Amino acid sequence: MNKELMGIAERGYCVIRNVLDTDMISMMRQAIIKNLEVMSNTRPTMTSRHIAGFHRFPRLESIHMAISNSNQLELLLAEIYRGREVISLGLSDITINRSQPWHTDLLRGAYAKYLTSEICWDPTAYPCLKALVYLQDGSSLQVVAGSHRLPIDLSDDQNAIPTHGAEIERVNVSAGDVVLMDIRTIHRGSTEDEMAERTLGADAKILVSIVFGDRHSKLAQAIQAGNTERMVDWDKRNSRPAIRPGGFDDEAI
Repeated sequence: MNKELMGIAERGYCVIRNVLDTDMISMMRQAIIKNLEVMSNTRPTMTSRHIAGFHRFPRLESIHMAISNSNQLELLLAEIYRGREVISLGLSDITINRSQPWHTDLLRGAYAKYLTSEICWDPTAYPCLKALVYLQDGSSLQVVAGSHRLPIDLSDDQNAIPTHGAEIERVNVSAGDVVLMDIRTIHRGSTEDEMAERTLGADAKILVSIVFGDRHSKLAQAIQAGNTERMVDWDKRNSRPAIRPGGFDDEAI
């Protein structure tokens, strides 16, 4: 087992280095900043932006394809899924300067109804994996190592806050790196204070994510069903993409 597979199996994540070159990073950043009007502000920081299901937008679809067609990512996914049919589950997000408290990337809150403990933590099933793409250097991601194996109550993100003694790892990445993470893994990103001074210019913190899974697994199918409802609800709540001062979107993904 190579180090990436071992990292995902044992710790719930791995880092794939240098997936995107500088030209691709620049292209993605420019395309995202150019399309701020389709994004919404869901955090107190005025320069924070988020778009759920960005692959649905023709103007952003090329970003999804560039990531999913990456040779490094394709080879690793093929090794993980061992001949299973790998698909993108439609759970895709772009965030800019957006804080993120402790959570998992499973369906939570109102959407947890699509999942059961048996579906989420079946030890014989293939995991759903999130490719988290960094378009700048960073060290804000913190992960509770091994938490992907521990069932939790998905009704409230308070249940994901680590308890005393949890093994928390801070992940250092460079622009163009991809963190491939089991979506059951408990993790967090930047705090609101850390994002407060960020602008929508060269210092903008931009993250792009896509979730992959085994087409025929119960977990992948449940994630797709729940995420369809989530995206419709997201669009209804954010029908006017203008900035909304304050207003914390605790549906957080």
